[in-house]
Amino acid sequence: MTFNDSVAMNFGTGADAEIYHTGSHLIADINTGDFFIRDGSDSNFTALQFAPTTGDLSIFNNDAAAAGPTITLRHDS
Repeated sequence: MTFNDSVAMNFGTGADAEIYHTGSHLIADINTGDFFIRDGSDSNFTALQFAPTTGDLSIFNNDAAAAGPTITLRHDS
C-alpha cells in the first residue's frame, strides 16, 4: 500500500490510532490506551512504552532469563 502525504491509516473503531506522514515527519496519534514498540509477541520481550495520558515513557525488559538489554539514552545538541 502507498499513501500520499498527510493521508492517515486508521486503526480501531473511531480512529483509536492513526499513522501518517506529513511530507517531513512520521506521526503516530494514539487516541486510546498506551503505545508499545516490542521486539516480540510472547511474554519475553523488550519494549518501549509511551502512556499519553500521563506522559510517562518506559523502556523495559520482560525476559527474566536475560541479563537485560543495554539501554543508551542520548541527547545531541
